[in-house]
Amino acid sequence: MLIQKNKMAGMSIVEVVLATAVLLFVSYAGLNILSSSAITTTALSKKVALSDDLDDRVGEYTVLKKEVGSGSTFDVASDGNIDFSKNDITSIIAPNNDGYIINEFKATEDGIEVNQRELHKS
Repeated sequence: MLIQKNKMAGMSIVEVVLATAVLLFVSYAGLNILSSSAITTTALSKKVALSDDLDDRVGEYTVLKKEVGSGSTFDVASDGNIDFSKNDITSIIAPNNDGYIINEFKATEDGIEVNQRELHKS
């Protein structure tokens, strides 16, 4: 008498473990990409906001300079975590400046720095 063994259809334990490992690896890689993208987007948003704050501050200075003249000063007062500065960099960039002044305005917040330069006749 012959006994037939029934073969069960399905996956072996090795195949299940291998498929789970591949799925975990793909999921981990996907989460890393999403996390990196979120961090980059957040940093970029902070930099844009910081640049806008610096633009506003430089704009106010430029308007005051036109209205008041040379007596106006750039407002370097901190605004929350944001530090502002203005430096005359004429001698660094253009030693033979032909009567022009180059100012560099900086804003710094949480390790992020943006700058803007202005060229004007002295």
